[in-house]
Amino acid sequence: MNILILENQNNYFQQIKSLVEDYMFSQNEIDEYKIDILKDCDYSKTYDAAFFYLNKKYTQSLDIAKLMKKNNPNCIIFFISDCYHYIHEAFQINAFQYIFKFMDYSFFQKEMERMLLNYKKRNFKFMLHTNSGKILFRTKDIIYVESYYNHLKIITTKNTYISNIKQKNNLHKILKTSSFIKIQRSFIINMNHIMYFTHNGVLLKNKVFLPTSPLRKEQIMLEYNKFQK
Repeated sequence: MNILILENQNNYFQQIKSLVEDYMFSQNEIDEYKIDILKDCDYSKTYDAAFFYLNKKYTQSLDIAKLMKKNNPNCIIFFISDCYHYIHEAFQINAFQYIFKFMDYSFFQKEMERMLLNYKKRNFKFMLHTNSGKILFRTKDIIYVESYYNHLKIITTKNTYISNIKQKNNLHKILKTSSFIKIQRSFIINMNHIMYFTHNGVLLKNKVFLPTSPLRKEQIMLEYNKFQK
């Protein structure tokens, strides 16, 4: 898990880093995590969570958060502020939480726990038998799944795997709880990898075009719009 703390010459964020580190270290089930404290946001890196300071003298973090959400819609955004002046703007860009600077420590822990549950749901891990042996998949790495004849084709950001069609129902149950949508009988896609829809299909970020079911088009767009919000 990659966590960003955007520093703006404010020593308070060293305290935030300590709080985040203490909580993450206590979660033994987390495989690994990394915390970056930066003065400038690195948009080439994908962050799972980010903490921004925000007040009347420092509002640039709103613009930075907007760009981060555009590049990475799944990033969990926290704003730390000494006033409530920008709370509406923060939640307009789907901030996860807006925390008052002099926070209650137990409240911070609860919000970290809620954040971690949100992250785990999106990044669920599971094992499948494939043509390459047993593979540990993360839902966030799967672009789409295609079912055909007696096989399942699982396309990830790094590779393509073939599995037995008998695992289709179990796989769909797993993906159903995450950010996946069925666009027709043969395809279920990760909505995080959608570039845009056309009148008869969807273009994914890996430049693959997949057809959508005309009968499900309205439902597909309703689900996708809900996901975006």
